[in-house]
Amino acid sequence: MKIISVETSPFHEMPYRSSGRGETRYNNLPFFIAKTDFLPDGVDAIVALADLQGRENDATTNRLMGVAVADELKTLEELGLIPRVSMILSAGDLYDRPELNKLGATGDVTDVLNAFASNFPIVVAVNGNHDIVDAKGLVENITILDGASTTIEHLSIGGVCGITGKEPRHQRKSPENFRKALIAAMAKSPLVTMMHQTPKGELDTQIGDESTSEFLASSRKTLVIAGHCHWQDLLCSIGDCQVLNVDSRVVVITK
Repeated sequence: MKIISVETSPFHEMPYRSSGRGETRYNNLPFFIAKTDFLPDGVDAIVALADLQGRENDATTNRLMGVAVADELKTLEELGLIPRVSMILSAGDLYDRPELNKLGATGDVTDVLNAFASNFPIVVAVNGNHDIVDAKGLVENITILDGASTTIEHLSIGGVCGITGKEPRHQRKSPENFRKALIAAMAKSPLVTMMHQTPKGELDTQIGDESTSEFLASSRKTLVIAGHCHWQDLLCSIGDCQVLNVDSRVVVITK
């Protein structure tokens, strides 16, 4: 599965609020269309996203941004502005405090994943380093991957949660353990590999983890869906692998 192109301008934007340094930030979340050379039969669109750390503009309801995005995607689908969405791929970091008073806060994102699952048939996720998930509270059509892979709708997907860092900090793995998780996630050569951690890209501005890039450079072909570090240029190649960075973005993947 290869991304052929990503539109340079968003086709849609959603205003939202997020924690800043000492004050609330006001942002716009961009939605992009990406074209791929392959989708399984019966799959019209897959949505990839990450780092929706914020809350909707309506301070009265004050929902996590991911919950609002789930409803917005359903509205776009019903209006015929995007194809029918068969699957959500969430690459993590979906939390912000209700008070919007801590940059990089950690909290429960179970409601976000369930909101995706109530609107769309399949949700596959990896947790970010700021995510807490109540596994018992998740609905049935959600799969969280960590050092594992699965095949859903004839699409093979591997995934690794968290980032490299000092264990036992929340959602951190030592470089050695992150590599072991990647090996396990990619052991069956999945078409898509999800991770929250960003590999270092081709351009100087595509910041990320060099050891992850080194691993991908000698790996079999896969489309990596990543978040965590923001890239202005969403796409790059590393060896036979391709990386689509969806940090603070919603990307609708269609043929």
